[in-house]
Amino acid sequence: MSAETKNFSKDELKCSCCGEYGVQQWALDKLQVIREEFNRPMVVTSSYRCEKHPNERTKQKPGTHTQGIAFDIHVPDAASRYAIVSLGIKH
Repeated sequence: MSAETKNFSKDELKCSCCGEYGVQQWALDKLQVIREEFNRPMVVTSSYRCEKHPNERTKQKPGTHTQGIAFDIHVPDAASRYAIVSLGIKH
């Protein structure tokens, strides 16, 4: 499994509680396309989470982060939020 793209490294995408990497390549490829069209840096604040991750243990069933298909992105302003959401919907 490829672990990174031009703008995202394996280290920034692994589980913050155990270090396991479980991002699905197709999801990472979509994130990379969004990043390229956004044309500005995107800071990933959370990506893959194991089922023991504190945020996942509180859920009744594991979420999409445990499937390796979710990314939380720090977005500094409303215009950037709109652009990223629009690109996400597009792709």
